[in-house]
Amino acid sequence: MIQSIMATAVNEKDFSYLISNYDITDGVDIFNYFPLKQQNGFMWKSATNAQSTRQAARVIARNASLPLGENPATDILRGDIPKIGVKYFMLDDELSEFQTALARANDASAQQLVRETLDDHAKKVIDMINHRVSWMGLQGMSRGKVEFTRDNNGSVVSEQDLDYMMIRRGRYGAAWTDKANATPITGDFVNAVKDGKAKGFNFKFAWMSLNTFAAMAATEEVIKLSASLATNILGAAYIPGVDAVNNALRTRSDINNIQIKIIDELIDVDGENKNPFIDNVVLFTESEKLGESYWATPADMAVKGSNAMKALNSFICVKQWAEEDPLCEITAGIANIIPAFVASQRAMLVDVVNETWSEGD
Repeated sequence: MIQSIMATAVNEKDFSYLISNYDITDGVDIFNYFPLKQQNGFMWKSATNAQSTRQAARVIARNASLPLGENPATDILRGDIPKIGVKYFMLDDELSEFQTALARANDASAQQLVRETLDDHAKKVIDMINHRVSWMGLQGMSRGKVEFTRDNNGSVVSEQDLDYMMIRRGRYGAAWTDKANATPITGDFVNAVKDGKAKGFNFKFAWMSLNTFAAMAATEEVIKLSASLATNILGAAYIPGVDAVNNALRTRSDINNIQIKIIDELIDVDGENKNPFIDNVVLFTESEKLGESYWATPADMAVKGSNAMKALNSFICVKQWAEEDPLCEITAGIANIIPAFVASQRAMLVDVVNETWSEGD
């Protein structure tokens, strides 16, 4: 490792200022569901009441001893905080062009060129880390587990597989692919809410991918129940959008006026852009907040005397250094973070095409 070539125009103080200008979580939806929470070590732990806590006190006779109430059933979820990292290279040919441009520039324009180059490389590694965090969160939400393989983890198999052991079941009625007979609202939603209440849960949200919603919206039941009065009079059948379906659901107290939340993200993890929230499953939850994104400061920030420029913004450490043989300039992003699905113990996953849970396949 040698000193960054860019350090001739931008020192570590300037580098820290540049990195601190990023809003790490801006536009990254996963942090709305899993807000950031810093940890001192590389373990996370959270308590969650898996059963209802609405236990009533007893009516007793005067002068009688007070009866002992039952302690609420509490589950402890815990695990390791994994490390996420990525490097971006400026190789010999690109670096030669950069040095030529830098040599021709005056002091002000040279600094501007370096800042723009650093900005571009830093944004790449920050975005790539956020994409991985989103992937982990959405996998956990739609599968009830996060599983790393050689295909989805860059040929490096992690030991951080995590199964939340949550309730996962098959469809209640006809598959949603059966447009004429499927009953997403009066069958699946009604029964899911009923099952939740039997366990002490109060489901308010139904999460699904855009493809799953498209299948739901195309069923005859949803078209009919979401149609406006004018549409019914005209006799036309229009496939409704999510706002129309949610408006119809707001009138149904039998299912807690449940609202649909659409997950529509494309992330390149295994060579093609896919939505990490898998198709043909619905996640029922009590809240829009599903857990915490537990993070710890990367060890790189404590290293002294390094030739690398480094800066910490929120949970991401960005580093910049050079290698001499072969000559290249490297920008790296490093984070210790996991979006932990704490609400999994008070949630339920339903496969809407299979009779038993099969992850929507």
